[in-house]
Amino acid sequence: MKITVLVLLLSIIGTTCVAQDGYADGYYIPYGGDSIFTQIKVLNSKVSKKIGYINQKGKKKRFNADEVIEYGFTGLSSYASIAPISKAPKVRFFAEIVEDGQVRLMYYAFKKKYFIQKKGSGEAIKIKKMSFRKLTMNFFQDFDEVYLDIKKRRLKYGQLEMAVLRYNSWHQEYYQPYQRSLERNNK
Repeated sequence: MKITVLVLLLSIIGTTCVAQDGYADGYYIPYGGDSIFTQIKVLNSKVSKKIGYINQKGKKKRFNADEVIEYGFTGLSSYASIAPISKAPKVRFFAEIVEDGQVRLMYYAFKKKYFIQKKGSGEAIKIKKMSFRKLTMNFFQDFDEVYLDIKKRRLKYGQLEMAVLRYNSWHQEYYQPYQRSLERNNK
């Protein structure tokens, strides 16, 4: 009985390892293009700079983080191509998108760092624990509740994900409808 359970357990572990090594349903977005749905495979998961995909002709191809805006797996995580150093915009890597909206929060697991980016902005800013307040207050200045919580130290570095989620929810539910009503009234 013990041997049967052990063999079954090892076969399940072996099957999941093989499945993780292969391609999975996903998408990528090239610069200046629309989403392309295909099979995706992470080639160097540690540094996260290269991704494999299967093109329309069924051939296996690769792309680097400087060739696409974003990629993701259907129903799972998405990853954004970011340049953490503004002086070297071609040195890019993929960071997991933790929260997405008007403000995007990303996590780069290899360096264990968070990056934050305003929608429409090309630069992702690395958030350090020591400079958390100074760096993030500019992102939330139009929403007093989150802005003041950071300024008065009621929100800390460990609550960054919650701050971005609160801001994005407010922006979508209140700010955008308010802007649209102003535009209608000005017509």
